[in-house]
Amino acid sequence: MLTFFRSNHLSVLGFLFVYALLIKFNQFIYPLPLADQYSAPFSKLVFGTLAVISPEGTLLPNILAFLLIYYQALVLNQTVNTYKMTSRRTYLPAMTYILVTSLFEQFTVLSPVLIGNTFIIASLQLTFAIYKKDTAYREVFDIGLYLAIGSLFYLPVFYFILLFMIGLVIIRPFYGREWIIGLSGLLTPYFLVSVWYFWHHEWYAFVVEHFLWGLQRTTGTITFDQAFFVKTGILGLVFLFAILHVQLRFFKNIVQVRKNMILLFWFLFLGMLLYFFSLNSGLSYFVMVSIPISMIISFYFAEIKKSIFAEILHGLLLLTIIYYQYSIFI
Repeated sequence: MLTFFRSNHLSVLGFLFVYALLIKFNQFIYPLPLADQYSAPFSKLVFGTLAVISPEGTLLPNILAFLLIYYQALVLNQTVNTYKMTSRRTYLPAMTYILVTSLFEQFTVLSPVLIGNTFIIASLQLTFAIYKKDTAYREVFDIGLYLAIGSLFYLPVFYFILLFMIGLVIIRPFYGREWIIGLSGLLTPYFLVSVWYFWHHEWYAFVVEHFLWGLQRTTGTITFDQAFFVKTGILGLVFLFAILHVQLRFFKNIVQVRKNMILLFWFLFLGMLLYFFSLNSGLSYFVMVSIPISMIISFYFAEIKKSIFAEILHGLLLLTIIYYQYSIFI
């Protein structure tokens, strides 16, 4: 099956859509509920509106979540291909992202963290774009802007400014003006939102709900059952093979690709570490970490010489997802 996604033909997009529909079809049979705990202002607006126009049990939130993941997968795929992080252009990054985000139900539900992923991916793409640019004022401003907007859906997105500060250090020389411009991009949405709340005499409530309530562990738990250990075990096994393969090929890549890969490993490390500072989070938080994980696994699938072994690992992940999604019918 991976052979189809190794092609860069436009027709693969249709096959990718069917593939995504197959492994996520269960959420249309049994619609997943909307997130009911959120404090970020944009999430309150979006999910409050959806709660009114789409009562519990309807398909609209699940359709939106499916389309959002599909869109994120395509943007991630474009990022990998544009910056030549694999030896050829493929649709494997998109396929792998869809596969990894299907492992857990919490990854597929429409939630603030899933929406926040869109802005993290956009920021990551811009960070890769600033390599060897004479000036990157627009890009660094947009990076800060996207992260701020994402954090107004899901506060922990704000913490990823640390990742993109590291990215600036790794990918290009230090220019103090760029750091100031990036900070101004980060602060601009908060300034505008604060003005709006201040005008409506709700600024204090905004600060308390967004920053203080968001640091309370009131929702979000991880159930350590058999399904959790099986899924994480299989994903960990595939990821281990991918890490070893990337390490062996690391110095065969051009400098830009090596720097981008280093940034992905920082992404993974910070994503895991920042979980402990994102107290209002459960398993759904790790959909953000699925970005570097899926990219690294896709590099492995794209470059491995023994394609049959990659097919076995892919089949193992795919069968695990299908089994746990459809086991209720057995």
